[in-house]
This record gives sequence, structure tokens and C-alpha cells, in this order.
Amino acid sequence: MPKIILSRKGFDSSAGGKPSFLWNDKLYSIPVPQAYSEVAYKKLQIDENISYWKIMEDVGITQYSDAHLDPDLRKEVLQRENDPWLPIFGQADSALTHLLNEGVGEGDLFLFFGWFKEIEQLENGNFSHIKGKPDLHVIYGFLEVGEYFDVYEGKEHDNPAVQQHIHHQRKDRYTVPGKNGLFIGSGEPTFFKRKAGLFKFDKKLILTESGESRSNWLLPRCFFKDDGRCKLSHHKEKVGELANDDSYRIKSVARGQEFVAEMDDDIREWVETLKDLVI
Repeated sequence: MPKIILSRKGFDSSAGGKPSFLWNDKLYSIPVPQAYSEVAYKKLQIDENISYWKIMEDVGITQYSDAHLDPDLRKEVLQRENDPWLPIFGQADSALTHLLNEGVGEGDLFLFFGWFKEIEQLENGNFSHIKGKPDLHVIYGFLEVGEYFDVYEGKEHDNPAVQQHIHHQRKDRYTVPGKNGLFIGSGEPTFFKRKAGLFKFDKKLILTESGESRSNWLLPRCFFKDDGRCKLSHHKEKVGELANDDSYRIKSVARGQEFVAEMDDDIREWVETLKDLVI
């Protein structure tokens, strides 16, 4: 049985300190900062006319210059010229250990979520957060694993697209096998029309319960057992509160990035409802 992983990524209160962008019903996750990554925020593109840096500067995020572009889900986000590309997500240390202990690998589906807030473009061309709009945890993208590669010093992948990923390029930072790995979106897709990509914004992607702080979730009923216990790792001791026929209330854990569950028939049926949201 494949697994589904709700994976927390992008700016948060400890890395970046500001929400990512919800604009024109599209979700733009700001990759976390990483000094000297050689991926400047100025090179990351919302579209051909607007860079991530432009919006970041307008909303007051000016203390960072380079990004850790991971997961890398959309080829067009970075000017790559003719370089080869594959969608890839790199993970390391305790978060990777958790994924491997849960048996995550080929055939499993990552759904990436993060902290978002709606922005608007003003008449002068600058961007601003919209006053009164909520801070939300929202699912914004996905990656279906075609291959898992354990990266460590001295080990090379034979695909140039994999070699250029930062977890492979900087593999000297990780010298213990099993502490640095790549989940690669290769092969034919199973769940959606492509192996990785983004979703257009829709209320069914919002995890945060309306009117609550962003970590207070209203999760689909499929993520809970009949007795109300949550199926997601790091949450299995939590019992949700039934909110309606379709959802349970639950407080998401403050620590941890990767929340894993077996993709049973009920969860797979819910995943099917996301197909039309793939951009």
C-alpha cells in the first residue's frame, strides 16, 4: 500500500519569519534561506516579469539573498537555460530518518504544505499583504516518488539533473549514509497527470480551520480512524474532534516536518478529488 506524506515546507516562524504568497488564486511557497546556495531569490520567478525577490522586498523580507530551492517542483521557477531537470525533494537528518523508518520510498506521494497569506498588487506596482486576511496552512504542491537515492560523500548519481540538486552538490555536508537522501519524481505518474507540480488555490487545500490559528486544522475524515484517532505519524496519539460529517478538528504538532500515513482506500478517494486542481 502506498503512503501519503503531508510535508511542511517553505518559510515559517523559525525559518524566514513571514508567510509565503497567495496571489490570484495561485500559491507561491518561498524556499527557506540558505547562504551561498548560488540560488538567489532574484533568480526565482513568479512569472517572466516578477521575481520572488520583488515581492519579498515589498512585504519587508530583505535580510536574505539566497534560497534552498527544495522541493524543486516547477522547472520554470528558476532560469536554468538548457540544464537537465527533474522534480526532486531532498531531506536530511532526523526528518529523513523518520521518513525512512516509516518506509517512504518509490510509489509514495508527498503533499507539501506551508504558511500562506494573501497578497495584492497595488496601483504603483508594489505588493502588500492584504489586511485582515488570515494566516493559513495550505497544501500547495506534490511529488510522487519514482526513486529514492541515498546521498553521501563519495557516492554519485548518474543523472545530471540529480547531480545539480543542492543535496547532491553539497553532499560533503552529510558524511553518514542514511542522513541525506533524494526523493526523485522520475517515471510515469500514478496519482496525477504529472509526477510533480503545483495546485491552484482551492478551499479543499486549506488545512487551517476558519477563524483559528494556522496550526488548528480541520482535516478530512479519511485521515482518522473510526475511533477518531489520527492516522498521521507524529499525531497518532491525538484524537480528533468531529466537526461535521466530513472533517475532524485537530491541533497539528509544533515540531516535525513529515507526517506519514498509509494511503488506504478512503485517503486515495480524497486524493482523487485533487486531480482537477493540478496546474
